[in-house]
Amino acid sequence: MVSWPALGTRVTLRYRRPPGSVPPLTDAVGGETDPQAPAPAAAARPKTLAEAIERAAPTPLAFQPGERWQYGSSTDFVGILVEKMSGLTLDEFVRTRIFQPLGMRDTFYNVPREKAGKVAAIYRPDKDGRIVLLRKPEYHEPTTYFPGVAGLNGTAADYFRFSQMLLNGGEYNGQRLLGRMTVNMMITNQIGRDKPVYIRGGGYGFGLGFAVLTDPSKSPDALSPGTFTWGGANGTLFWIDPQEDLIGILMIQINPYAHFSIRPLFSVAVSQAITDSLADQKPRIMGYDTPR
Repeated sequence: MVSWPALGTRVTLRYRRPPGSVPPLTDAVGGETDPQAPAPAAAARPKTLAEAIERAAPTPLAFQPGERWQYGSSTDFVGILVEKMSGLTLDEFVRTRIFQPLGMRDTFYNVPREKAGKVAAIYRPDKDGRIVLLRKPEYHEPTTYFPGVAGLNGTAADYFRFSQMLLNGGEYNGQRLLGRMTVNMMITNQIGRDKPVYIRGGGYGFGLGFAVLTDPSKSPDALSPGTFTWGGANGTLFWIDPQEDLIGILMIQINPYAHFSIRPLFSVAVSQAITDSLADQKPRIMGYDTPR
């Protein structure tokens, strides 16, 4: 038996948008766990995103929506909404509505056999601090499970196209995917103040899909207010600085990577290389000021 939280904030579609804005499911899924409790049995991998959501649906929330920020599986819930509204699998939707219009030819859930050799190996530090192979690239049989939180393979060139579309206000090379005001709303801090986005460090709020830099004085990153960003499990990182009309993409594959500070140092190195700042000009996109 589980005890459900008291009735509080009504859960709306807005609460289901950005990763982390939906409170994670109870402790067994994404919250804090009892170190003395036995480890739960590993569940079989879902065959589809719908199956994953059906498994998660009966589980109570870890806290009421809007109370705090915690990373979780919220983008999976967004993904199932996309599937229901479009009538397409998430794989079909992102391929036909995003990747093909933007010319992203090397981004896949299922990497074709002929391109498996282009997938990067993953490395790890050993006990002596040396970098050793963790997992070599290999071909995987196609899956029908297309989660919103992870699973895509792609290249730096493809991700640049996607990032440039956002920096342009939703358009790239004559293909418009989003309205400029939609992008501005996506990169607006949606969670108010004093809710730490601990994965990105101090000084960040969270928008509709991105961490948003609200206070550079508290951040380890040398970036402008309004910069939006996110990273991957093996150290990958991207950020877009609208004030400087600047995109940063860091493609590394090492796990864990906490033993070195390459992410903030990357932003420092890029910012130090800027000789002509654009900070005195009006940016093409910018999140709205929401002092909540």
